[in-house]
Amino acid sequence: MSGAQLARGYLGRAALTAERFVADPYGPPGTRMYRTGDLARLRPDGEVEYVGRTDGQVQLRGFRVELGEVEAALRALPQVAEAAAAVRADRPGDQRLVGYVTAAGDTPPDVAAVREALGEVLPEHMVPSAFVVLDTLPLDANGKLNRAALPAPSFEATTGGRAPRTPREETLCALFSEVLGVDGVTVDDDFFLLGGHSLLASKLASQARAALATELSMRDLFEAPTVARLVARLDAAGPAEAHQGQPLDILLPLRGEGARPPLFCVHPGGGLGWSYTGLLRHLTPDQPVYALQARGLTEPDVLPASVEEMAADYLEQIRTVQPTGPYHLLGWSFGGLIAHAMATRLQARGEEVATLAVVDAYPDNAQALPEAPELSKRQWLGVLLDDIGGGDIFAPGWLEAHPDGADGTADLVADLCRETGLPARLLEGEASFPLLDILLNDQELMRKFAPERFHGDMLLFRAVEEIPGYRRDPLHVADAWLSFVDGALVVHGVPDHHYRMMREESLDRIGPVVAAALDRARS
Repeated sequence: MSGAQLARGYLGRAALTAERFVADPYGPPGTRMYRTGDLARLRPDGEVEYVGRTDGQVQLRGFRVELGEVEAALRALPQVAEAAAAVRADRPGDQRLVGYVTAAGDTPPDVAAVREALGEVLPEHMVPSAFVVLDTLPLDANGKLNRAALPAPSFEATTGGRAPRTPREETLCALFSEVLGVDGVTVDDDFFLLGGHSLLASKLASQARAALATELSMRDLFEAPTVARLVARLDAAGPAEAHQGQPLDILLPLRGEGARPPLFCVHPGGGLGWSYTGLLRHLTPDQPVYALQARGLTEPDVLPASVEEMAADYLEQIRTVQPTGPYHLLGWSFGGLIAHAMATRLQARGEEVATLAVVDAYPDNAQALPEAPELSKRQWLGVLLDDIGGGDIFAPGWLEAHPDGADGTADLVADLCRETGLPARLLEGEASFPLLDILLNDQELMRKFAPERFHGDMLLFRAVEEIPGYRRDPLHVADAWLSFVDGALVVHGVPDHHYRMMREESLDRIGPVVAAALDRARS
């Protein structure tokens, strides 16, 4: 790392400064580079691929964590003899910091006491979310810690949260466990940090409404993701308070609380913004996140005439929760173009845009987009719901597994409504339906859009893989943005194709980079 933003060194740590801050052979005399400790390799196609670390530092939800510091804090506890720490992803997309300890005496360490003691000396993101008590730490033939042999934690036995205290809490804990496939959920466990995503959230909301005989929406779960907070929210709500339609609001809070300026995520083609829930686990708990969704979801007859019109509408929405900057914007696919248009409009008003992140969107779409196969209504339903957990139409055999035909389409709509919480009116219609109308209109607006110039740096996440059976559009390259960004264009390759950029595997690459950018903007 180098550049004008580089720090001078570590305060009061001359040796570490000399080790990490070295002369920059590519810059003017006297400039320095910082050894980040990241290990990467240059691929034949010119992409730089991240392969790991050269030290014990890891990234967790956007934070850099020194495992050695966590281990030292554990070993300093009187009840602990030896300790190790590791970041594990035993479930895809669910990274956790795990602490391993052995007893200093005959009594095993009390996990709750260990967690509480660490919380007094370490920041929250460095306190392991799970602990494993071992007789001895696994060693290799040379007597060194064998990290590969550290066992997976048993989360249901080590979460340390409070047990349910009321029938309503017991019901919700059981539903959390059933929907997430995680045993022993407590009232303090966060639904999204346990691996929940938008489709599971809608499924939980549907089951909870039936089990509790009360109104509960996805928005309730976004804003109160633990059982304890969810029950408190339901208890505080009046009997006549309605929640219907809230998951389709134009400005949907995925996490409405937090001290930081919000991150606003703009919907892709089709209008739904639920897919951005996967970002939550990568961001700090005090980072509010809002999804902007198409107005046509709640006003079916309203289809905007231009990207500029949408940008102006969405700016009025975000200013209701954040009247002034600095603003943080992110958009995937069509949403990336809207986010860029919002950023340039904000700058024209004299507002600061601290973060602009675009996920696989490109400014020159005058050429016809790659045409999908001729699709039936049944197949379109699968495509449009792909980003919230549906099928992948470009996967081998998908079309064959979803044959055309009127028979069964009504049942499919009913199943989708039940599983996703979407109202049937968005999916019903003979030749067309509102979700499809929004998508086709977005595609037309994309072709006509001519972006302004953004004054600042832009993050671009580029899908590295081609869509199966299609050649990449030659205009869809990172350099296409150079005429529309006068700061640094920071490009990150994501090893998947365009329609899978909000899946857990892709968000494992995207989320930490966005989290780090938000942290830098705050410092």
